[in-house]
Amino acid sequence: MDILQTFTLYGISVLWFLPALFFSEILFIALMKKIKIAATTVLSVVFAGLSIGLNPILEAANAQYGASIPFAIFHLFAVAVLRILFCMLLLNIGFLLNRLLNYRSFLSLDFVTGICLICVTCYASSYNGITDLHFLVFGNILLYLSAAVCGSLGVILLCRCLENISQNGSLRGLSWLGKNSLIVMVTHLDFYVLYVAEIGGLHFSKPIIAQPSHDAVLSLLSLFFVMIAEVVIINIVNRFFPFLMGIKKEHS
Repeated sequence: MDILQTFTLYGISVLWFLPALFFSEILFIALMKKIKIAATTVLSVVFAGLSIGLNPILEAANAQYGASIPFAIFHLFAVAVLRILFCMLLLNIGFLLNRLLNYRSFLSLDFVTGICLICVTCYASSYNGITDLHFLVFGNILLYLSAAVCGSLGVILLCRCLENISQNGSLRGLSWLGKNSLIVMVTHLDFYVLYVAEIGGLHFSKPIIAQPSHDAVLSLLSLFFVMIAEVVIINIVNRFFPFLMGIKKEHS
């Protein structure tokens, strides 16, 4: 199954994100070179609409024919394609919004705007319920897009406020983690880093709170242990396996 998920571009576990991002970027760039941005935007909306409309039909067919190996292969590839088509809309929106970020930055305005956008995201996502791009579960599509766009833009604005101190000050370590966040994403789950970190967080949070499984203390401790483990993994990958990240190893 792992082999099938790899060759159909469906992706194993969290690795679904990489082919979805890569091929949606390729498709978006190819269209941008052939036609104008207005036409590309229209096509992005059409592709996203097809993705949303065809997914329920595909899942209904999978419930009926999913036991067949040929159909299972088709299903995995079809989901990967629908994912790519929807992700192109998100890239298109980001491309258009990037023009807003090119205006002169005012730290106080960026900070307030970023906080407001994050609040919009929290409200929209909590109202919309559980969503998952991996399985093409969007809930209310307008709330989903509002949360996605406002959340992304809000994080970018808040990070822009911290840009100077993250490069030269006390947050340099956070900046380093951000540059290596791809390694964190592909290792935190399937390398059981998160699993072990949650066990550690559960153990050390017991003396502090009565119900650690429902408390923010557990989450913070788990995050702390994840970051410790990921620092080790990042250094190992960058030193011994840089080719995994597309980096050529320097010969001494």
